[in-house]
Formats: sequence, structure tokens, C-alpha cells
Amino acid sequence: MASNNKELQTTFLFKGRTYQYFDLSKFSQSVKRDLKRLPYSIRVLLEGCLRNAEKNGFSEEHAEAVINWSADPGRSRPAVPFLPARVLMQDYTGVPVLNDLTALRAAVQRDGKNPHVVNPRIPSNLVIDHSLQVNTHGCAEARRINELLEFDQNFERYQFLKWSQSAYDNLQVLPPGLGICHQVNLEYLGQVAFVREMPDGTRKIYPDSVLGTDSHTTMINGLGVMGWGVGGIEALAAMLEYPSEFPIPDVIGVHLIGSSEQNAASVEKSRGRMRYGSSVGVGAMITFETWVAELSIDSSVSTDSGCIGCRAGVHEEKAPIPIIMLMLNIYHLVMTKL
Repeated sequence: MASNNKELQTTFLFKGRTYQYFDLSKFSQSVKRDLKRLPYSIRVLLEGCLRNAEKNGFSEEHAEAVINWSADPGRSRPAVPFLPARVLMQDYTGVPVLNDLTALRAAVQRDGKNPHVVNPRIPSNLVIDHSLQVNTHGCAEARRINELLEFDQNFERYQFLKWSQSAYDNLQVLPPGLGICHQVNLEYLGQVAFVREMPDGTRKIYPDSVLGTDSHTTMINGLGVMGWGVGGIEALAAMLEYPSEFPIPDVIGVHLIGSSEQNAASVEKSRGRMRYGSSVGVGAMITFETWVAELSIDSSVSTDSGCIGCRAGVHEEKAPIPIIMLMLNIYHLVMTKL
């Protein structure tokens, strides 16, 4: 492994701003391993190990273990840390997380220390979508009436969430009425290429990834963003920049033959793949190949929504890793974002 992690970084300028990313090809050359043999999903884990190598819980051995991954089902593999680019919460599971964070801040204050040191260390989003009740329907005023009743029934909870957004850095609370958290995640929060400005003014670009406090967080894999559902403890740990650990997973490749029916609905197209994923992919990463490229985003996310229990349902042809290896794609993604 390169003796200095900075040797693995590549820097470029765009519109007067400096961008950095970790070049996996440099690392593969330094350890004399072929990067092309790794599935895209495993490369995401590798990039995270390299980028976070200087943080607690990460070491050079973790990156070396990932680069040595091989397609050997049932093989015992070491555990590796994973720290997502961001955390996604909905209100039912997110409120307890913020309660715990606030309790921790209060304990720090009682200990005579600065409570403001307790903050999410990575971007965290909470979408209020689980509190809606249908009290009125079948009339033009139904939405307005239901939302008014929702605010009245959840006044104290929403008051706490509004305070939390102003009290904590790196926390964004999205109000009711925007849609379910997964829709917001797909249409607004998901970045594919995650750009984060550092204290020294440089901007790091790396694959977007997310841990969500909802089992259907795997839907985001339809965009090539690695994500899956976790419990509140794991989400809180990630917010405080403590990585989760799990054994380096198996990767199950699904080769699709033929073509889908033109008039079939998205749910019908994805139902068979969902059954397969939920039956064989528990704890694994599933990659879909061949004619996946013809699937619309709604078909892709429907499939990935059924990958509950899998680490991810990444679509190989839509995976984000080429942004690390191909400057052309990085420029395209940056120009799209700015």
C-alpha cells in the first residue's frame, strides 16, 4: 500500500475550484492487484477504506482485505468498516435518534463541557413522511385538511424537529407534504457523485452512499447509489462518524436473458427479480447485468426495494465507480452539479 494516503489522491481544477478523489488504479498498482476483477459494489467499499484510512476504525489492512476479494461463495472473509456519505431518516425512527443525540449533548453540558461539540459529523437528512393519517378523502380539500390535522396531532414532535435543525450542524429536516422519504431520496437527496467541501477549501468527490433508518432504503441502488436500511443505533453511530462493520460480502451476479414485455408495468417487471433477490441475497450484494440498461428508474428502484436483507442491489451498468477512474465522467458529473 502507498506509504502516504495522499499519493493515492488525484487533484484537478474546475471553474477555479480544486477537486480531489481517490484513484483506485493507483492503489491497485501499488499492491499489484487487478482492479477490473472487482465488482463495482466491492470497489465502493475499497474507495471508502482508502478515503477514511486516517479515521478511527479504519486501517491499511482493511483496504488490502477488500482488494484481495475473490468470488468464492461461502468463504470466510474479514470484517471491514463502512462509513456512508450521508444518513437518511424518517420521522418515526429519526426522532429517537435525535432524542439520543440531544441527551448526549445535555450530558456533555452537565459535565461542564461545550455541548456544541456534539453534532452530526456527516450530512444527515430527516424526511417527515410517516406521520400522515388519512382523516378525509374524496374531496378537493382533503390534502389541506389532512396536513392541518397532521400538524395539530404532532405539534410537539414537529416543534422538536424544527429546533433540532437549527441546533445541529449537518442536519436537514424536510417538512411534511414532500412525499415519502425514498421518493425524496431519489429525486432530491441522491447525488451519485457526492461532493463535499473540506475546511481547507478543497472539494472531495466520491461515490454517494447512504444508511437509512428504513428497510426500503435499498431503492436508491436503482440510481447506482449504494444504500441499505439500518437501525437507529447504527444511524446514530454513522452520524457521529463511527463506521459500521460487516464481513466483506458475497456478490451475486444476475445475468438476465431475453427482454421484458413492452406493456408490462414496472412492478410486474421487477416482481420476479425481487423474489430472487430476497431468497438468495440475504447479507450479499446483488448485481444485475445485461438488459438492465433498458429499465427505467422506476423499474430499477422497484427491484431494489425488494432487496431487503441484502447489502445492496446495485445495477452494474449504472454503478457510480467509473467516476473515480475516468476524468471525463467526473467533469460531466461536476458540471451537472454546479
